[in-house]
Amino acid sequence: MNPDWEKVIEAIPAKTGVYVMKDASGKAIYIGKAVNLRARVRSYFRETGDNRPSIQFLRNRLADIEFILTDSEKEALILENNLIKQLRPKYNIRFRDDKDYLCARLTTGEKFPRLITLRRPKPGSEPTFGPYSSAMELHETIRLLRKAFPLRTCSPTVFRNRARPCLNYQMGKCLGPCSNPVDEKEYNAMIEAIRMILSGKGAALIAELQDKMRRASEELSFENAAMYRDQIQAVEATIERQKMFRAGKGVGQDIIGTARKGDRVTASRMKVREGKVVCVDNFHFNAHGRDDEDIMDEFLRRLYGNDEDIPPEILVPVESESFAIITEWLSDRAGTRINIRTPKRGEGLAMIELAGKNAEEAAESRIKREFDPDAVLNQLAQALGLRSSPHRIEGMDISNISGKLAVGSLVVFTDAVPDKSRYRRYRIRNTDEPNDYEMMREIISRRIKRGVEEKDLPDLILIDGGKGQLNIASKVLRELAAPKISLAAIAKDRRRRGMDRIFVPGRKNHVPMPQQALHLLQRVRDEAHRFAVHYHRNLRSGEGVGSELTRIPGIGPKKRNALLKHFGSLKRIKEASLEDLSKVKGITSMDVEKIYGSYHTKPEPGSIS
Repeated sequence: MNPDWEKVIEAIPAKTGVYVMKDASGKAIYIGKAVNLRARVRSYFRETGDNRPSIQFLRNRLADIEFILTDSEKEALILENNLIKQLRPKYNIRFRDDKDYLCARLTTGEKFPRLITLRRPKPGSEPTFGPYSSAMELHETIRLLRKAFPLRTCSPTVFRNRARPCLNYQMGKCLGPCSNPVDEKEYNAMIEAIRMILSGKGAALIAELQDKMRRASEELSFENAAMYRDQIQAVEATIERQKMFRAGKGVGQDIIGTARKGDRVTASRMKVREGKVVCVDNFHFNAHGRDDEDIMDEFLRRLYGNDEDIPPEILVPVESESFAIITEWLSDRAGTRINIRTPKRGEGLAMIELAGKNAEEAAESRIKREFDPDAVLNQLAQALGLRSSPHRIEGMDISNISGKLAVGSLVVFTDAVPDKSRYRRYRIRNTDEPNDYEMMREIISRRIKRGVEEKDLPDLILIDGGKGQLNIASKVLRELAAPKISLAAIAKDRRRRGMDRIFVPGRKNHVPMPQQALHLLQRVRDEAHRFAVHYHRNLRSGEGVGSELTRIPGIGPKKRNALLKHFGSLKRIKEASLEDLSKVKGITSMDVEKIYGSYHTKPEPGSIS
């Protein structure tokens, strides 16, 4: 294999998505999908790989390979289909009667709406969902929905002229609004439930239906409870979220996501036209000392200053005060109203997150293509005054909110590449106060003690912080009499926004750093920060009923579950008397006092001994 192609392939993520092979002119010549993009592309270059005759011609004309990530194999399949139709690559099979995938639509323009299927849906105000890559799957989805929600299926003409209910009514599959008095509010509630399911909001509906089922059971209304049970099963069987493709009103959109690696930024622009993603473009540029708002402002002006294809709506990840001016400028250029917005929830936010994921992978891919690990590590060793290149670099960071749920992270880069099997997470044990120095002392101490015992220590430790954190780290190494380990700290330059400075022990001023070496340290810092924040966020998301109870001494998961099963909610546990708490199976008298004491300042008269 050509060494250059080996480097290109190594830069492709081993994730699900679509790959686009291009010739020297930048024209797409082949498009494919894969569960593992890197493995699939590599197969084209192996003697034992893809041996189709056309592959030899393809390799001879190949100049570049791009990729687009998706959240599922099905989304990759749909995106591949759309791109082949749009770009018509030479080496893909094309059918003259290319058909679009099926969509589902609720005919809300009718008095008693129906759920129907259609191809090539025309823009309109009626809710449309899909496209679905499998017609059989969509038909099965509609069958289950109709079983749980008895909607009418007859056409408007038949509906207007029918004198008596059809067979579906006799079978319980339709309420028979054609000739029976049907509560329109009740009927529309079914339509809203189906809309929620097909819009990906089934979880909220399931919770609502479960509540109704419980109430029906308590009232001994078993027939209604069974109906709600069937509806829950139908919802669970039909929930499907396909963010990549929404055949709605057909509004053109550009969705922009960004990824920042130090002072280098990658922006990914997903073009959505008529409800389909037709292409994804990646842009790479430097942003020395500039914040995210400033970067987005200039990016939009540069992008649409040359691009005549300005969509009615542009979704961006950050807000800016200057968007009003940019909107007015773009609207004048396009001759129609242009809207720039930053979604905070729902489908728009999910699309921006997907664009951001593509930008992140595109940035990593570019770094891998340009990166020479040996040269960069040599630069780093010279700049920091190390005796040899740091084969293994470990980065550390802290994440907490006012000292609460404080966590530490440790990430490892081996030969300048993330080594995720060595990543470690730490729960801070020794302080609940917002003291970053003490938290950093704790995680460094724990890491070095373990490393000394296991004879497994890094060549360089990078601390996210300034001289204070660096001095703490140096002191810990001296106290533990650890073998020689190089230290460095990375901190934001307060005078030059967006710039980073590197400090080492025993030196007052920061260390001048070559650009590539600085980029490596920034990657280590960013990865440690990401890992710490991710762990902290997971802990916060668990700060609910379960974790609050297990913080009471002596209450573990088993006793927590027993309490919740007995009382039904945390509120009732807090309000329970000592006598009520003592009735819970598996809860001792000592547990009762501790639980009661956690939520009451004064003991209840007549305490249980």
